[in-house]
Amino acid sequence: MKASVKCATLLFVVLVAFIFLVGCQSEGDEEMRQKTIEQEALEYLEDRYSADFNILNAEEKTSGPGPIPSFKTKPTYWVLLAESRQFPGETFTLVRAVSGTWQDNYYSLLLNQEAITTVNELIKGKITVEYIIQIGWTVEGWPEGTNEESSFLEWVDAGGRIPMIMIYLRCSVPDGVICEQLSNEIHCSFPNTGSVIFYGVVDEGYMYINNQKISSVGIPNEHYKEWVLERLSFRD
Repeated sequence: MKASVKCATLLFVVLVAFIFLVGCQSEGDEEMRQKTIEQEALEYLEDRYSADFNILNAEEKTSGPGPIPSFKTKPTYWVLLAESRQFPGETFTLVRAVSGTWQDNYYSLLLNQEAITTVNELIKGKITVEYIIQIGWTVEGWPEGTNEESSFLEWVDAGGRIPMIMIYLRCSVPDGVICEQLSNEIHCSFPNTGSVIFYGVVDEGYMYINNQKISSVGIPNEHYKEWVLERLSFRD
């Protein structure tokens, strides 16, 4: 009986040690894989753009739903956060697909101010209160035939998509008729625009929006009720 207990204890210790070693090896492999992906990302960016870049974060994600735990390896993709010395304090996103191909939205930094200026040309003088324009960018890659030298209008004409344009009115409730007219003008000028959203916001919310970074637009959920007076959304 004692021998049996000793044998079982020994097996348990060996099993725990094995799991620990496998865990350590797995952690080391993951760290090495992350470094490889980050280096890949830098090489991709350096081949495509003339700026200098840093990778701030890299996260591996499982592709597709997986409600049932499984030991079977599932395909993964990577989402990375990067910065460019050309735009201090701002960040953009890269995605490495399951297939190994890369996409990025560095255009969100390169084109953001020009996009805001272009939209402003359409609406200035038609809104009588102070307002801020924000562009909600996503990661969809560059349209064929465009690059870092392309203008915003060239990017749009090549098929570039603007998922969302947000216009924040300072301490004013948006007028439905005027906002719909402006939305129609924006969609007519930029057919690949998703939603055009008008917000009436209180001073505190307006100042928050005014200080936001390009990559983090919108009203935080925890302040939505206290800051937003009204929201009007229009789609083409």
